[in-house]
Amino acid sequence: MTCPKCGMAYDPDFPDDVKAHRKYHDRIVNGVYARKIKSDEILLEKGDYRITIVNYFSPFAQRSRAEKTGLVAHKDTPFDFAPYNSKNAGRP
Repeated sequence: MTCPKCGMAYDPDFPDDVKAHRKYHDRIVNGVYARKIKSDEILLEKGDYRITIVNYFSPFAQRSRAEKTGLVAHKDTPFDFAPYNSKNAGRP
């Protein structure tokens, strides 16, 4: 079966598939959940939504969130490479 909203193929008869689908579906449909942390540089905040700055000097937790967000957005592009990598993030 393929989910019409998130596009993931899974077998509803296998609990592990259903669990993996739920997690993936939530991330694709509702976005990446990110708790607010002290080091966030927030540009705009409205309710549960925040626009934050993530750069070379940001802590790994923030760079990791940016990577996850980029991968969700990447689903809608024709490119075949990841938009952002939190592991090296341009660091020497």
